Amino acid sequence: MEKTLKITPLDPLFFRSPLPFTAGEQDWAPSSPLPLPGTLYGAIRSLILTKREFSQFLHGKGYQDIGTPTKKGTLAIKTYMLLRDAKDGSFDYLVPAPSNIAALNKEAEKASVKTLEPFLLPGVVFEPPKPQSINAFFYIKEDAEAIPKRWISLTGLKKYLNQESISSKDLTKPLQLYEPEPKSGIARNRKTKTSEIGKLYRVDHYRYRDGVSIITIISGTAENLNGIFTLGGERRTAIVREIETDPLENFALPQVNNRFLVYLMTPAIFRNGWYPERIISLLEKEGINLQLISAYIPNYIVISGWDIQKRAPKTLYRAVPEGSIYVFEVKKGNAQDAVKNFHGKNISDVNPEEGYGFALVGKI
Repeated sequence: MEKTLKITPLDPLFFRSPLPFTAGEQDWAPSSPLPLPGTLYGAIRSLILTKREFSQFLHGKGYQDIGTPTKKGTLAIKTYMLLRDAKDGSFDYLVPAPSNIAALNKEAEKASVKTLEPFLLPGVVFEPPKPQSINAFFYIKEDAEAIPKRWISLTGLKKYLNQESISSKDLTKPLQLYEPEPKSGIARNRKTKTSEIGKLYRVDHYRYRDGVSIITIISGTAENLNGIFTLGGERRTAIVREIETDPLENFALPQVNNRFLVYLMTPAIFRNGWYPERIISLLEKEGINLQLISAYIPNYIVISGWDIQKRAPKTLYRAVPEGSIYVFEVKKGNAQDAVKNFHGKNISDVNPEEGYGFALVGKI
């Protein structure tokens, strides 16, 4: 059974990038305004643990949902997004905007928003991880400009997936949702507790605007999760409330032709770089032959973490960022059977149960 959690930060949040940072060599440690799925998964897992009596574990109970240090339980994250409550009682669910949208003028607030389409540029050779024909570029006939990173309302996303026109009103600037708060510090000697010369550093914390919170959809636990927990670096606090709503209830499986679009709401980790080979291979075993027509991936992101049990860094992955787009064509088999394996599913090769690779299907 799924449940929806509303997480309201009480402090500025801090989610440092897993990229190596050495005090004294670099002065800035990059961070993100939102947690990675694995960070959120670990925080919820810890919250469940704090609500249990330790006597349960002595009798071999209490492990089913949170698992053990070496094996995960039934707890799973489906996806997460932002919620913005307005003073007039209205609200918006917001997710990362698809990467293939562009504006027809420089002022994004007044812009006519268009979608870039797959385009084969003659004479350009492109070699994906698996040899096949692929349109390497997205194109629009009008003189458009790329829109800087935006958030899109779920209403706008639904229009996008149904090939309906979206407007600038469907998009929100990041600074309207949260703002960075730079913090400076200096490394200390662990023995003398005195500062070390030349080891100044700066990090960005993020303060959420009033009315902005994180929404996550989880399953696999019956525990009442209402309360306060810590999230991210420096153990910043947030209020957790279970709410009786499903933000994605209106996203039914779309009717598509042989071509369809896959939008990633959360980052995905694929074994073969950016190429989702596992799910394509699984469909081939079911008699469905898919061809990747095009992909719009702005850049890669780095995903890692700290393994508390092993007291060592977790494996570092190059991952496909949220908002990325894939376009597939069904060469053999039923298209509707194909999209069932993508729509509303976590298609990441690594840690899908943590919320990585949540995908929605759209028309193209």
